Amino acid sequence: MVEAAAGSPTPDPGTSTLLRIERELSARSGTFVVVLGLLLAMLAATFDVITGPVIQVSFLYLIPIGLVTFSRGRRLGILTCVVAASARLAVEMLDEGVSIEVGFVNFAVRLAVFVAIALLIATLRDALLQQRRIAEADSDTADRLRELNAFKDTLLNAVSHDLRSPIAAVRGSVNTLSRADKLGLTGEQRDGLIEAIQVSAGKLDHITSDLLDLERLDRGGVEPDREPVDLAQVVERVVAEGAFPPDHPVRVEADPILVDLDRAKVERIVDNLLSNAIKHTEPGTPVTVRVRHDDDGALLSVEDEGRGIPVELREHIFEPFRQGEGAHERGGVGIGLSLVRRFARLHGGDAWVETRSTGGSAFRVFLPGAVTPSPRLAPADDGVAVQNDRSPAPASASAESA
Repeated sequence: MVEAAAGSPTPDPGTSTLLRIERELSARSGTFVVVLGLLLAMLAATFDVITGPVIQVSFLYLIPIGLVTFSRGRRLGILTCVVAASARLAVEMLDEGVSIEVGFVNFAVRLAVFVAIALLIATLRDALLQQRRIAEADSDTADRLRELNAFKDTLLNAVSHDLRSPIAAVRGSVNTLSRADKLGLTGEQRDGLIEAIQVSAGKLDHITSDLLDLERLDRGGVEPDREPVDLAQVVERVVAEGAFPPDHPVRVEADPILVDLDRAKVERIVDNLLSNAIKHTEPGTPVTVRVRHDDDGALLSVEDEGRGIPVELREHIFEPFRQGEGAHERGGVGIGLSLVRRFARLHGGDAWVETRSTGGSAFRVFLPGAVTPSPRLAPADDGVAVQNDRSPAPASASAESA
């Protein structure tokens, strides 16, 4: 694990106190601080008049100068110096009877001293603020390193776990096929082993594609390649060609509409949502895919009849490598739903999950774009297509991440 914070210097208590004071003052409005400084200058002048020439209290004028300069910087600090020096000049001329010539000489000298002190305070302020910016940057870097380290561990655990199963299946099937004559395998058994290799290879390809897509999206610069796409046709094609288990009935209810979309990315959205729903429900649980026109785009929904997803998990399941309970036993590295949301947002839309009123989860994807009716005829049964339809078994847990 990365110990990002190790070795970082312990903040000096005095410096921390000054930074807290500066932060508290900076949180106030500029008008408040200036008015407070003027009031303090007037109080210093009043005290100066009361004490008379017997007690020199010029240092009291430094309080408003230090307050304003430390909280607001050089410009207002120098302005406060002028106000403080002018107040002291008024006291000398009106209360102490100092001549104009002597008074203005004293004013000039005193102003120069006040400005020099204000500049020193402003320099100290700049140094403290720079120190705070460095500390905040170090803290952000440490947090980022911890996140990257956790991401690396999660990635390694997920990938190592989910790559082993298909690789082991491929190796086992290949080893068995290599000894087929000795084992006396039938043609049907050989075909079964070849099909197992194809399925495992498909899983490996799916994992690799998801990881590559996630990396490209993180780097940025990915733009959707839009074209008029019959969204209903895309859904029907994914359902028909997808390697989904036959014990999950998938039903399509889609309006044939054309939307300006990136066909390849929308196919990945549909495939990931279907894989997610099937993976996290018991065999026999029906899954329904719906497509309809919605405002300035299309709404794609994949619904199951499982137990649904807790409210506190509905946002987290779209984060990379976030999986629900028992997800590793079902396979997947936990980035399928993350890609669904990212592809949707790449189009300017979004993805979210809701709980169906009759139970189960409904994953919604809004895809904005110009929508026109598709010229092709709607499928039979008023736009309803059914694949692998069987009587549903009792429902189980809904998806929590692909």
